[in-house]
Amino acid sequence: MKRFLIFAALFLMLGAQANAIPEQAPDEQDESVVETIEISDAIRTLLKSDATLSASAQNVGIFEKHNCIILKGSVKSAEEQTKVGKIAEQASPGMKIINDTKVR
Repeated sequence: MKRFLIFAALFLMLGAQANAIPEQAPDEQDESVVETIEISDAIRTLLKSDATLSASAQNVGIFEKHNCIILKGSVKSAEEQTKVGKIAEQASPGMKIINDTKVR
């Protein structure tokens, strides 16, 4: 019985180590989070400051995932959809923009 318990404990420890996800250093995580927030804030500020955009276009969702900016929500026209994408590109150089807004 003792051998079984020792074997089971070793098996669980090795399994846990194999499934462990390597984490970024805390400093790298903090910098990444701050940079993402700054980019989102910059996009939001530019959208809000553009008086030609409708309220729904100014309030599209802004998400960041895997070095991409994802825009979600509804806009009034195809022109607004294009403009929202261009504003996001302007505020986040070097990042891929996925404009998933819908014209309604």
